[in-house]
Amino acid sequence: MSTPRRTMTPIRGASGSLRPRSADTPLTFLQDEALPILAEETTALQDNLAQIAEIQQALSTFNENFAAFLYGIKMNAFCVEWPEAPTEASLRALSRSAPPPIEADQTYMTDAPTPSRPAPPSPSPPPPPPPASRPAQRPASHATARRIPPAVQKKRAAFADRIVDTMPLEYRQGDPKLRALLHHIIYALLQSNDKGVRVADIAAKTPAWPAGKINKALIALLAANHVVRVSDQGVVYRWNTQRHPVRP
Repeated sequence: MSTPRRTMTPIRGASGSLRPRSADTPLTFLQDEALPILAEETTALQDNLAQIAEIQQALSTFNENFAAFLYGIKMNAFCVEWPEAPTEASLRALSRSAPPPIEADQTYMTDAPTPSRPAPPSPSPPPPPPPASRPAQRPASHATARRIPPAVQKKRAAFADRIVDTMPLEYRQGDPKLRALLHHIIYALLQSNDKGVRVADIAAKTPAWPAGKINKALIALLAANHVVRVSDQGVVYRWNTQRHPVRP
């Protein structure tokens, strides 16, 4: 016969409660220290990534709205910058398109005799001024136009060609009329020296080109950093002296 097995009970502690025997292993620290810390840091990392995603979404929304704002400013620069004062050509067109004056109805008008008044004595005409006091009149062609030497004209043409080569493709290889317009604007800027030019002045001298194309060409020169735009009783375009300190 086999002897009965003796039943063993766990060791009872000092407090009287039962507890299993502790078995320490080299990986015990993972359960006590490393894994709780790892879980806490993983939660913090997840929160930070969620905040970064919210910031990215906010930046995307801001970029879309700001791009729309910049596009609106660009369209405003292309469409709204028009001369406020009317030109001579616009006044002549307005006078031609104005309707004829309407005559008033004279049905009930009577020709009442007006009392006659004695005419005042006519004053004696003033004596003519002496010949020396009259200002000397010069021909308008000599006062307004100056002959440019051929050498200077050649230098200006080469200077204009170099500028046109840096412009967008529509001015370099597109419509020849746009290239000629850009040459004309460059010549006007060279003649003005540092005073600058206005869209209305160029449009008055060249009625064949509308003011919109002239304004667009000047904005293209401004975007290429050839000219600067200042405010002097209106919009004035001048040479960029930092890029073109010496001009023919």
